[in-house]
Amino acid sequence: MLGYVRRAQGDDDRAEELSEEGLRLSKLLEDNRSAAISLNTLGHIARHRGVLDWATDLFGEALALWKKLEDRRGMAYSLCNLGVAALERGEAGHALELHEESLRLYEALQDKAGQAFALINLGDVARSLGEEGRAVSLYEEALALHRELGNDRGISRALERLGAQG
Repeated sequence: MLGYVRRAQGDDDRAEELSEEGLRLSKLLEDNRSAAISLNTLGHIARHRGVLDWATDLFGEALALWKKLEDRRGMAYSLCNLGVAALERGEAGHALELHEESLRLYEALQDKAGQAFALINLGDVARSLGEEGRAVSLYEEALALHRELGNDRGISRALERLGAQG
């Protein structure tokens, strides 16, 4: 988990070291939850570095662990990560499927914050497919949820996407 914190602070090198050590220990202890968190952090680092194949593999491993744990929130998060990587790889159709599945899980969990971020990701897919009207609608729906939750980070992200339209 310290790797996640270092990643959030922008120190990818140290985050990678800590996450790899965390992953090693998690596997040794058969702690699938901690292993999945470490894999997701390593996936973000790989994505940030532009190594999308590695990121996809890491997010996929994390998803498999979340499924084994029957942790739907973890599954939704990993599906979102896989969707972002798929879109960056130019696989918009696959990204759409992953983000829709993530959104369904967040809706079943009644996780409005997760839903809002999934909607932004779906908006990004729609925009990449040239569906500007659909993208705007998805971003506006996400913005409404973020405003309802008082999530400034989410509000900013949705407004940024809406501002990029046109």
